[in-house]
Amino acid sequence: MADGCAHSATNETARSASASVIVRDAFFGEDNVLLTTELCVRSLSECTADPLTVFGNVAIRSAVTCTLTTDGLSPFSADLRIVIPFHGMTAPQLHAVRAIATNMHDLNVTRYKHPNGSFSASCPRDSRKVLVEAAVLLFAINVLILRAVASHSINTNTVINVTQQRILACVSVHRSQLARADELTRAYVAAKDRHAPGAEMR
Repeated sequence: MADGCAHSATNETARSASASVIVRDAFFGEDNVLLTTELCVRSLSECTADPLTVFGNVAIRSAVTCTLTTDGLSPFSADLRIVIPFHGMTAPQLHAVRAIATNMHDLNVTRYKHPNGSFSASCPRDSRKVLVEAAVLLFAINVLILRAVASHSINTNTVINVTQQRILACVSVHRSQLARADELTRAYVAAKDRHAPGAEMR
């Protein structure tokens, strides 16, 4: 019964909010952006040499949209190579996607059948751009770098700074957003240190 209520509440949310807002809130909030960014970057890893920078450029400058494909959700029509696969989504994210799909018949959806047999369905864009907070995206990219270089003798700050410079060469981000990204990253590192084995003995 409780599960049915959850589905009903999600469907009501889908009716009252645009698909783009639902995608932003379900996939790009502070509590879920790390998983989302990891999956998005992974989807680009086979088609570009610098998936972190490409993702950062697209995600910061582009409006959030909603395109459902055979394999998952593409959150930015500006680059449909970026896909969040269904199998990588959390249960609440899958509920959000199902709610959007359920209500697609009420929307002016653009449907495509591709030569390879796959399909996609794109919800109409919002009249106002729905954007992900730049600080949250930069924070997620920073954390992915921290995880990637953790086992290597590489200066983490150097890698983060270089990646950030590459992104900022293509998009404009207010310094307050840069400061907030740094704040979120520091908080993440501090929390991780507190929960590290043996931390209580220090």
